[in-house]
Amino acid sequence: MSEPTKYQGVPFFGFTSKGGSNAGGIRASIFWEEHEDSNYKGALIGGLYAGVTRGDLAGTAIGGLGSTVEGNQKGIAIGGLVTHVGGNFEGIAIGGLVNYVGGKLEGLAASSIGNEAVINGKLAVQIGTCNKIRGYNEEGTTIQLGLYNRSGAQTIPLVNIRGIKNLFKRNKKTGVKK
Repeated sequence: MSEPTKYQGVPFFGFTSKGGSNAGGIRASIFWEEHEDSNYKGALIGGLYAGVTRGDLAGTAIGGLGSTVEGNQKGIAIGGLVTHVGGNFEGIAIGGLVNYVGGKLEGLAASSIGNEAVINGKLAVQIGTCNKIRGYNEEGTTIQLGLYNRSGAQTIPLVNIRGIKNLFKRNKKTGVKK
């Protein structure tokens, strides 16, 4: 039997939900939209803040000031100032100032000041003034456009492309692209 979702706040002004094994849907409020203590599937749109604490998000988080997901996220993250994903991120992250991924970045991260990720996935693209991927995954590709670009131990200004050949690898037995 699934646990019911608990709600608090005023719908369309500010709303928080907790728990619920099947939590999901599209929610929008003037001030904040937040889900706690379990995974969420759908879209959270808050005028100031949108996010998931202690859980993963499969979908979209859009916050006027910021969006944050403490777990993993697959989808779109948009924050007027900051987007923060504590775990792995797969999709498109757009932050007015900064994007931070505390795990693997697989997709696009774009901001005006900086983008940071712990490691790259198969393809990680960063566009911003300063871009950093702390550890480089040898099986993946990183493309960075900015004044300061660092992928693992390689630092190159303006355009930093690393592991481009990995996008075109073929399986030696079948001859098919991976």
